[in-house]
Amino acid sequence: MQQITAFLGSAGSGKTYALMGEIERLCSTNTYGSAQCILAITFMHGSRRRLNSRLYDCAKNGVSVQCETIDSF
Repeated sequence: MQQITAFLGSAGSGKTYALMGEIERLCSTNTYGSAQCILAITFMHGSRRRLNSRLYDCAKNGVSVQCETIDSF
């Protein structure tokens, strides 16, 4: 089973940058089955939309990705 990774910090501390680096690393080093997915959870709808657009690049490589806000998850 894969581990859960959390990026915590104040605004502007580089959470999204670190998250995207980790997702790019995971997409390049792992193969995912059809039932597996990368899930990103955020607090705000604006950050969810930004993450969705960034995660789209991973989805083009065949990795299933999903981004949700904590209240909708």
